[in-house]
Amino acid sequence: MDIGSIRGAAIRGSIEKVVLEKGIVYVKLPLTQSDTLQPVKIPAGWVGPKGQISAGYPQKGTPIFVILGQGNEWIFVAYDQPDGTSTYDSDGTRRVNPISKFRPGRWLTLVENDIGLIVDPSYGVIEGSSTHYTQSDPNLGIWSTRFPQEMHFSEAHREVSGPVLRDLDANGTRNVTTSALSGHQYNTSLRSVGLDPKTTASAFSNPALTESRSMFYEFLDSYGYTNDKEENDLFAGSDLSKTKPLQRKSLRTDTMSLSLDNCNYLAEIVIGTVVDIYGNILDINRYVLPSGIVDSLNFKKSQNDKDLVFRKLREQLRKSIAYHFEINARKEHPLSVTDPRTDPSLYTPDYNNLDDYARNRSRFSLDVDKEGQFKLNVPASSEVGNIGLLVRHENFSNLKGAEEEKDRGQFIRNVTDNMDVKLEPHGKGVISLTSNAENLKSYAAPNSRIDGKPIKLGTGFHDITANLSLFKFTKPYSQSGTHGYDDSLLNFVDPITDVVSPSITVSGKGANAGGRSGTISLDGMLSMSIGANTADRQSLWLDCAGGIVTSIGRDRWNRSISANLDGDVLLEVGGTGITDDSRFTTKDFNNAQRDGVIDIRIHNAGSFHTIRIDSQGIKIHTPQRIDIVSEGEMRFKSVRSNMYFDAESIFFYAKKPATGRLVLRSTEGAAGRTI
Repeated sequence: MDIGSIRGAAIRGSIEKVVLEKGIVYVKLPLTQSDTLQPVKIPAGWVGPKGQISAGYPQKGTPIFVILGQGNEWIFVAYDQPDGTSTYDSDGTRRVNPISKFRPGRWLTLVENDIGLIVDPSYGVIEGSSTHYTQSDPNLGIWSTRFPQEMHFSEAHREVSGPVLRDLDANGTRNVTTSALSGHQYNTSLRSVGLDPKTTASAFSNPALTESRSMFYEFLDSYGYTNDKEENDLFAGSDLSKTKPLQRKSLRTDTMSLSLDNCNYLAEIVIGTVVDIYGNILDINRYVLPSGIVDSLNFKKSQNDKDLVFRKLREQLRKSIAYHFEINARKEHPLSVTDPRTDPSLYTPDYNNLDDYARNRSRFSLDVDKEGQFKLNVPASSEVGNIGLLVRHENFSNLKGAEEEKDRGQFIRNVTDNMDVKLEPHGKGVISLTSNAENLKSYAAPNSRIDGKPIKLGTGFHDITANLSLFKFTKPYSQSGTHGYDDSLLNFVDPITDVVSPSITVSGKGANAGGRSGTISLDGMLSMSIGANTADRQSLWLDCAGGIVTSIGRDRWNRSISANLDGDVLLEVGGTGITDDSRFTTKDFNNAQRDGVIDIRIHNAGSFHTIRIDSQGIKIHTPQRIDIVSEGEMRFKSVRSNMYFDAESIFFYAKKPATGRLVLRSTEGAAGRTI
């Protein structure tokens, strides 16, 4: 072959055609006598014996050097090096030449758009472009990124941090060729949401909002868990392979959508500005703020100066949520369903059911707005849910290591019951936890590691079942007692039995462990100051659906409550109870109108004083003395009945005891002596 040059010398050529199926390129060799394109194996920096390769795509027009080897085969030698200057494409785009980025000891790979990989002995490994890159620096022990947006997807969670981007286009105009969850191309269909969410975000006239948003799953995301109803049907043998429309959960813009319809969503956290899937900014109630919607809060539509619009928008933005945390609380299945396979309400919520203040759709959430105000919602537990016990925790290795004087940091396997966390109670546990499910009886309550007995429910410092001990006497003032006052109306007041239920059923038929929202145990003092609202100058609204059972200790001065009240004390006792809770019916718990009772009993040297106000009137009893003194007028009057003074001796007009006018008890008839 006439190549027009010395055989074995490298010849400059250019790639004119690429045939990937054969693994070759066709090269034009200008110095040869023939215009025929010569086949050359695809140029590569490295090729391994098992098909490994490190190479770039051999684009048409790329200059390379080849030589003619044995068997007249053209062999790739090297790429032709460009000069060290930057070039510009026909459209004006600057193309950075890789030679300009060379440094001593550095290795680099650079492609179009200034995208490359640099390995440098001083800076570590840099991936990306000159403006957006990831740097791993072993010298300083720093790993950093400089990208406007970061996304992380795992089997456990999804996380998106950066500008608030929302899918505001109609489904038909969306251009998504890859995943709308993790695919980068999906970003071309998204729009930034700014201070004015209805105006295009701009770095100069309408700053874009930011967010760091995470969604956590309960099961592996790849499992494709749908909802409890469909999963139950799968276990029952149903075929759910039908094609579904675009799922909201498959969009990475999905936010504020926790629901048992998609119960694999377990928890969500948003820090920044909470914006719904339609691009609306939400306030602490998750209601849409008027930003961008009304003309005076829209940069384009407002007739006011832009600085005034800006100030108004900033005022609205203070009401937006800066921190959002929510748990997709699981709800108990209705026990009344005869055949759960035919009743979807067993698994998914009925959004139109408002019974029981819609507590079956309540989720744990904490929202904090940009003024620092928080809103907390805690749902109630189910009847077979957890009961928070007062316990301390230690792991088996620490306990066993301490017992055998071994290194407590070593791992010691518990071969007895295969349980690591061991519990012991503290406080006053007095309420038993039981189970009506035979196979769960041993799981009704954990056992104490100290004595092996089931741990009981109680409070930290007092036996809560011992409250109101003075109310448990059958006839506290009768001859059978120590006070000898058989005629006292207080002897006919029904005694109480239990202040709280002595046992709670946590599983099986008749389970009643539900309605619990939290357990707080404070080992030390709590100091709390509460401000006042503007409208009413009120500091606390406390609305309890049920009763309050409390025991309060005393301080060093034997005082249980030392209160200074600047205003009046107004108490209304009795009336109508809660009527919108199906657990407590009027028949069983008398939620209708009822008369109130105030009954105060005070310990006194083995006896007690009593003041009782009920439907029969007011009763006062004391084993000691009663003094009633008025510096003004005093009046005793019985409107519809008699008035009785009953004593061994009655003195009137006495300046000193036993010196006034004496009226003796009558011994004749039932009436007293008149004066």
